[in-house]
Amino acid sequence: MSSPVLQGEKGQSLNRYLSTIVAHMNEKENDSRVYKYFFKRVYDRGCSGHPDGQDHLQIADEIEEFIKEIMKW
Repeated sequence: MSSPVLQGEKGQSLNRYLSTIVAHMNEKENDSRVYKYFFKRVYDRGCSGHPDGQDHLQIADEIEEFIKEIMKW
């Protein structure tokens, strides 16, 4: 899972690392149960660029949607 607060080069680097790890696990280790998720936006409305309470609710909703999809719930 990417970071809901990282953006720019750091966020892009993290996304590349995650993609590489998941590809390795899926292809080289034959484990299709490893997934990646990239947040749809940055959640940084709280103190010092961190998520605030409303952001946390939106993060949870976003993650829940993804989990339901992969679990077929």
